[in-house]
Amino acid sequence: LRSSGKVRAAASESKWRGLELFAGRARPEASFFSEGEGLLAGALIPIADGRSWSVRAGAFFISPARRAAEQERGIIWHTDAYYAPDEKTRAEAEIACANGGFSWRTRLGMQRGAFNFYGELLSLDRKSPLVSLGAQNSGRRINSFGLQWRPRPNFGAALSYYSSRNLLLQTSRRVELNSTTLTATASYAPARTARMSFTFNRQELEQPAAITLPFLLNLKTHTATFRYDQRIGRRWTNDLEARFILSREDATKEQMMRG
Repeated sequence: LRSSGKVRAAASESKWRGLELFAGRARPEASFFSEGEGLLAGALIPIADGRSWSVRAGAFFISPARRAAEQERGIIWHTDAYYAPDEKTRAEAEIACANGGFSWRTRLGMQRGAFNFYGELLSLDRKSPLVSLGAQNSGRRINSFGLQWRPRPNFGAALSYYSSRNLLLQTSRRVELNSTTLTATASYAPARTARMSFTFNRQELEQPAAITLPFLLNLKTHTATFRYDQRIGRRWTNDLEARFILSREDATKEQMMRG
């Protein structure tokens, strides 16, 4: 948790200077008790701050409820920073060190005129104790970007990209596929009672190279959708949607779906 405004000023004037202590049970799944839960405790303290920036450092102690060969308890040394000169710009970064490996994350959000951009890069080391508490059962690398453009109230377009690569544990019993998704959308309202939109989506699912299975998987799916909505009076609407889907598995050169 990060304080702001008068709360931040009061924290910097106290003798603890914004020290944060926390402890509890981490439960990532939607169940009260599961194999992925555990205990989490730690402390964070600001080491430098200003009107629009802050740097913190601390440590977390993690103890999973059920420990496997590569999911032991451990201490994570953590440092994070943020910079927000105004309401339209914010940058964040954090680094975590545990069990001889590094995990890091960076995030940037900017709004300039009709453009709104956000991006995030994340690398979670597979030896980090965070893996034993998270919903994932391996380390991973994630790239996420998005760009929105709205020059007029009745017209807008957006482009987004998401990529996830798994860093599997040797004792992993689940197969998690790498995924990449590219989405482009555009919408236009010719009148107050009508709107049309177009969406293109490209998704790729592939088997990680570290998995030794008797089969390979590299599934690519392309989807194009056109939609038109019109309101007729107060009681009626006319909705039209046309969609084309093409799915192909590259390893076997087989066409899975087309329609």
